[in-house]
Amino acid sequence: MARELAYLETERASIRILRHGPGLLASVSTGFMPLEIAELLIRIGDEESDRAGRGLVHFLDWRAVTGYDGEGRKRCTAWALRRQPSPELHILSSHRLVRMGLSAASMMLAVAGKRILRAYEGADDFDAALADRVRGSLPHRMPHET
Repeated sequence: MARELAYLETERASIRILRHGPGLLASVSTGFMPLEIAELLIRIGDEESDRAGRGLVHFLDWRAVTGYDGEGRKRCTAWALRRQPSPELHILSSHRLVRMGLSAASMMLAVAGKRILRAYEGADDFDAALADRVRGSLPHRMPHET
């Protein structure tokens, strides 16, 4: 059973973060993501990765996210670059502009040797991957990170 770790609502956005197990998080966000939500994601990511003693796996449901603060994107990307062990990020997005930003972040991470971001356009694939991970049937690392 998932346990709620955090809920934050701002004027333009909200996020709910759940822990499904050690180092396994899922979150649901809505609206235009401000810097304070990026800071919350980084703080929770550090705490949970340290607690689990391994790389964090986070499923981020952003299907209702319409955009995000540029400084927040920079900070989250910098966090993912420096975090050891590397996090594994699964992000569902239905908004075209958000998907473009995720693609750019994914390329920047890949250039640095961190292929840690998987973007989803379809909720079925995202939900199935999360359900598989919760059941423990997926490996902890993405296939190309072995």
